[in-house]
Amino acid sequence: MDNFSSIRFFFIFIAFSFNTTSVQYPRIREDGEASDKPINNNAILYRMKQFPSINKLKKLALKVFLITHLPFIHVYILTLTLQ
Repeated sequence: MDNFSSIRFFFIFIAFSFNTTSVQYPRIREDGEASDKPINNNAILYRMKQFPSINKLKKLALKVFLITHLPFIHVYILTLTLQ
């Protein structure tokens, strides 16, 4: 895979990873329709607690992808900025 293809793949990966369509849902928007009742469903609470670890996994996957597809100096600079 040449550099242009790997960079294009990288941007496609980022676009799908950080999808912004969820902001359109009325319950998530600011001044939306969400209720003030506390969440008592254990499955929902468990999934909400997993978000930080999923974000860490995304960062790690991104680092692995960059290490395998970019020159060393670019990986070094990006590693410094992602910390």
